[in-house]
Amino acid sequence: MATTKFVHNHALFLHPSDTTGVSIIPMQLTGSDNYSLKKENFGAELGHQWDRCNAVVQGWIMSSVTQELHTGIVYATSARAVWEDLRDRFDKVNASRIYQLHKAITMTIQGNDSIPTYFSKLRNLWDEFASIIPPSCQCSNSKEFYMHLERQKLMQFLMGLNENYDQSRSQILMIEPTPNINKAYAMLVERESQRFMASSSLNGEGTDLAALMAGKGSFHKYNRGTVPQNYNKDSASQPTYYNKGKKN
Repeated sequence: MATTKFVHNHALFLHPSDTTGVSIIPMQLTGSDNYSLKKENFGAELGHQWDRCNAVVQGWIMSSVTQELHTGIVYATSARAVWEDLRDRFDKVNASRIYQLHKAITMTIQGNDSIPTYFSKLRNLWDEFASIIPPSCQCSNSKEFYMHLERQKLMQFLMGLNENYDQSRSQILMIEPTPNINKAYAMLVERESQRFMASSSLNGEGTDLAALMAGKGSFHKYNRGTVPQNYNKDSASQPTYYNKGKKN
């Protein structure tokens, strides 16, 4: 039987790098928390190629889920059936998950985190929430609604900052027009860098002062009535006594 050549945009085309062990996404499916192919009638000539493609796609799916979910995939004969099964089981936007995300967003605070780390935590929660809500319409009011959501994110971000950023928070809120979330983040990162530099400078000055005081303390080593070790009682000259750094 003659070998059929496939162009790159053919449904059954496989690149030499397409193997079952390739990870197509950076994270693995664990369940409904992070969930954001029927054999086509290609005829007898393309049936073998379909089997190859089906096996590769199943391998991709298995590489993208945890081992607890492998059992339902390894014995499946169709990658499409596996994909639809995972969608039916985990692609469910329920009230419990929305509640969990809202709660996590409102309870996330800076604490001991840096500004970038704290912002990244909130950003991940915002992105996950955005992935499960219906897309905005194309009407004229959609832009205003989008601006409202962005302003809401800004308030959530500012509310979770530590108390030592009260002044920076007030300055951001007084700016007209109100800066977007990315602009506010950049301003706070700059403020955090300035605080770090000032703290490092003060620590250096404190170390120098401590060393200076230690040097002065070693200079005044003689107390009242203490005779120096090099005193010679037969010497015509009298020894020099010190009392708190002053001559007697």
